[in-house]
Amino acid sequence: MKKIVIDLDNTLTLDNSELSYEDMKTYADNIGKINIYTLPVILNWLEHHHAPFDEVVVGKPWCSEEEFYIHDRAIRPKEFIKLNAEQISDFLNY
Repeated sequence: MKKIVIDLDNTLTLDNSELSYEDMKTYADNIGKINIYTLPVILNWLEHHHAPFDEVVVGKPWCSEEEFYIHDRAIRPKEFIKLNAEQISDFLNY
């Protein structure tokens, strides 16, 4: 089964929305604390904006060959190989 994994901050949400990434505390990447404190905020945001989803995974899930990852700071493998560090930086800073 193919899946699409969509990042939340600056991808599904925007900095100018009522819930910016800074409002969703990351607790130094402590997944347990994120599940306790931040996940309810995320679920409320998704419900408020009528955003359909099958599952919410906190952290950075690894995508298999059957998944596609949509992220504002993503770069494709072929771009990573082809571009030098400066070009990658320029690409990510669009």
